[in-house]
Amino acid sequence: MNVLKYWRSSVWTAIIILATTLPSSSIPKNALLQIPHFDKLVHFVLFLVLALFILSERNSLRQQGKLTNRAITFALSISIAYGLIIELLQYFLLPTRSGSLYDFTANVLGATMAVVAYRLVNRITAGWI
Repeated sequence: MNVLKYWRSSVWTAIIILATTLPSSSIPKNALLQIPHFDKLVHFVLFLVLALFILSERNSLRQQGKLTNRAITFALSISIAYGLIIELLQYFLLPTRSGSLYDFTANVLGATMAVVAYRLVNRITAGWI
C-alpha cells in the first residue's frame, strides 16, 4: 500500500484530532458556535470529508463510475473506528472535553453520507476525466 496515496486523509485525520482535542477554553466564542447542536454538524462534516478522502484515495474503479465494496468497507471502517476513538478519548482522557454518543452518531452519519454522495457524484461524472 502506497502511503503517499493517502496524504489527504492523513492530513485530515490530523486536523480532526487537533479540532477535537483542543481544550474547550481555546475554542473561540462566536454566535455561530452558540447555535444549539452546531457541534453535531461539525462532527458530521469532519467525518463526511474524511470518508470522502478515503473513498477517493481507495477507489480503484473511479474511472468507470463505480465504487468498490472494498473501498466502502475500508472508508467506513476507518472513519467509524476513528470517530469512536475520538469520542472515547474525549470521554475518558480529556477533562475539558466530553465524549458523546450523539457526537459519535454524527460521525457515523457523516461517513455514511459520504458513501452515498460519492457514489452519486462518481456515477454522474464517470467518463468526464
